[in-house]
Amino acid sequence: MVKLKSETYNISIKDFSTIVLTLGLCTLYFLPTKWLFNSSHTFCIHKKIFHFDCPGCGMTRALYSFMHFNFRDAINFNFGVFSLVPFLLLEIILTFRFNKFVLQTKNLFYLLLCISLIIIYIQRLYYKIYY
Repeated sequence: MVKLKSETYNISIKDFSTIVLTLGLCTLYFLPTKWLFNSSHTFCIHKKIFHFDCPGCGMTRALYSFMHFNFRDAINFNFGVFSLVPFLLLEIILTFRFNKFVLQTKNLFYLLLCISLIIIYIQRLYYKIYY
């Protein structure tokens, strides 16, 4: 519940999270490329501890590239973005209109995202060990 000038607005957690998600995606779209593609800084704790990329490494750059229609770059950064994008779009749609089919489709893309992240992790662990 948010109170502004003696008026009360009821905002659910789901609505608030959708607003934050939408604003985050809009902000990501307009970020300068030099901020995202500067490889000298990393915030990944997994990479600092284990010295190889986690499954999520490159996802922000992949999402940025996908949003700017650079699909080849997006798949090179992290191929999990191709299941993340439909998942995020369906999450936004579910906020405005609940539909059982949309919910099931969102859950399918969530499962695909989890499977792709597991595959990415196994692939990166393999390259770390054998190369």
